[in-house]
Amino acid sequence: MKAIRHDPLPLSEELRTRRATVLDALRDFGAMAAIVLLCVGAAVLYGVCHDQVTARVCIEYFSVYHSTDVLPPSMDPRSPTQQGFFWGVFATWWMGLFIGVPLSIIARVGTAKPLAARDLLRPVGVLMATMATFALVAGLLGYFLSPDGSATVHSFPSIAREIPPFRLRGFMADYFAHNASYLVGAAGGFVLIIHTAFVRWRKPRQK
Repeated sequence: MKAIRHDPLPLSEELRTRRATVLDALRDFGAMAAIVLLCVGAAVLYGVCHDQVTARVCIEYFSVYHSTDVLPPSMDPRSPTQQGFFWGVFATWWMGLFIGVPLSIIARVGTAKPLAARDLLRPVGVLMATMATFALVAGLLGYFLSPDGSATVHSFPSIAREIPPFRLRGFMADYFAHNASYLVGAAGGFVLIIHTAFVRWRKPRQK
């Protein structure tokens, strides 16, 4: 006796539409997450590279000016490499998240052609290069602002007492460089979001 073969019932149009909608939503969520991860990763990479340099210019910018309460117990506060890696991650990831979340929404939500993380690699790279340039210029300005280190003494009297005199200029260089990076990063992130909206919405969605 032959077994009766039962062919699966064809999916209804409504079920196919729902499944397609769910799959599209999952793809969009994954693409948005990739953009956020790109921004966070770029911020951390920039922060680590940046702080590896500034920690060697003046380690006291981290070991004295920054709170040591957040450091892991095993970390050497006098190690430029360890300080640079820790603060490069700890003090920058949130900036990448701060930029990445709205950027992912602008890049994916709506009826215009969506952008993927790979489409934003170059703009994010340009932002990082711009931040590095401004940080370098600001750091040099801070370094040459006061050859005798008096700018640090006047601006941070309690901290200056814990810094060797020959590194007072380095502290001010670090202070200027870090603040330039934050300011340019925040302003540049806003420009990046506006630029992404312009690039995306000037072209219709391609079906």
